[in-house]
Amino acid sequence: MTRVAGGMRPSYTAGKTIQMRTVRAQAPVILTLALAVLPTVSAGAQEIALSLDEGRVSLVARDASVGEVLAEWARLGDTLVLNADKLANERITLTLEQVPEARALETLLRAATGYVAAPRRAGADGASRFDRILIFVSEPAPAGASAPPTPNPSPITRQVPSTSAIRPPGGQPAGGPPGVQIPQLVPPQTPPPNRPE
Repeated sequence: MTRVAGGMRPSYTAGKTIQMRTVRAQAPVILTLALAVLPTVSAGAQEIALSLDEGRVSLVARDASVGEVLAEWARLGDTLVLNADKLANERITLTLEQVPEARALETLLRAATGYVAAPRRAGADGASRFDRILIFVSEPAPAGASAPPTPNPSPITRQVPSTSAIRPPGGQPAGGPPGVQIPQLVPPQTPPPNRPE
């Protein structure tokens, strides 16, 4: 190639012609192909093969998230799965062969805080034995968030009626057992106020 003003020009050597290619024109095509191939390559690495048959699960999951496996479970088993999107998005590789559904769920959801699997009603359609799966996921408390201190409770005050109001004329308290003397309450004496002379 020979450099000339405005670009490169093919040079001739020994009767052969070298074709000049412009990289600038091919860059968008190469970039488009690369972007089209990348998702296929990463998606091709993930594999989920799930079967639900008479209460037994067979699963092969390679580089898949638990949420993706549960989405497939929901689709095949006609099961409502709640909060699967809140699970950690870590990738798992797992193989289960003819495992009871409850055991498979226990294995898949071991990182969750807990879950409830509601059994399907007798005669209801669905490949899974479970109608609904509710997943409990603990979320970390926001930084600096704590419960406000509880104030000291105020003392409970109650007005007690005077003893003369509840004593019958015979001196025995109303409702008291016969023969039992209940001492009379004497109100405290307050000293008279000091008066200057």
